[in-house]
Amino acid sequence: MKSLLPTDSPFLDIWPATWKDNMNFDQVRICQFRNLAHWKNYCSSVRQREDNNCGISYEKSLEMLLTNTPVIPNDDYEIIKKQVKQVLLKRGLISDTIYKRYEYQVDGTGIIDVARYAAGNPDCVLTPVDPEQSFFYEVYVSISYHSGVENSTVRDNTAKLLATIQLLEQENYFCKVSLVFPDRSCNHGEGKSSLFVVVPVFSHKDIKTIDTMSAVLNQYTLRKKMFALLEDMYKGDLASGYGQPVGLDYTINIGQTFDVETFSADVVNKIVIPCQSR
Repeated sequence: MKSLLPTDSPFLDIWPATWKDNMNFDQVRICQFRNLAHWKNYCSSVRQREDNNCGISYEKSLEMLLTNTPVIPNDDYEIIKKQVKQVLLKRGLISDTIYKRYEYQVDGTGIIDVARYAAGNPDCVLTPVDPEQSFFYEVYVSISYHSGVENSTVRDNTAKLLATIQLLEQENYFCKVSLVFPDRSCNHGEGKSSLFVVVPVFSHKDIKTIDTMSAVLNQYTLRKKMFALLEDMYKGDLASGYGQPVGLDYTINIGQTFDVETFSADVVNKIVIPCQSR
């Protein structure tokens, strides 16, 4: 069967330039998937050599990915989401009620602001903000972490991140989410020694639920799916430790402590001031 792995890609201008300082991209194979469907299709085409990682079979983790089965129990998630909400409310980063954000336009369907019209302002039509036309925040979620990180740590960090994204998007702070995996010295054979995988998983227009998000981003993403990719790509040339983790600027590493306040404040500040996504 023909491999579904993407061919080596160039470094994109939209990525943070400091990533080049974090890794020597002259020695990095860039493996960029087109979208989540492409990633799911690829994961369906391979199997894992070491199938005992995380106490779950590759087949089971694949089934959960393909059927949007939540990895985090709903009761546990709701507890974490309430904790995150209290933090964001206390900091004033979200409101206690869900609201629709509006902006003034010259024409369109909406409410006429009589005072602005009388004052001669052409932009006097108050219309709801369309997510497709809104500014959004680029979230890069890194799964490059050490083998000593507990699966429970990854699960809890992921739950906090997903809850934060949900709460922010309820207030029209939209997020585009990409999965990244930088891996140094994973190839002991011919070709480039390191690897960088990118998977765009959710656009800012996607409705994000705990089911859809936790099925994709969870404790199995690295040690099941990405390990299977490494085994498929390098076969006998794969380094015994599957490479070395790499820290990248402007990423959320779910193997490390996730700071809800810092992340949320950055999202709100970047989006309130109209600018291009990072």
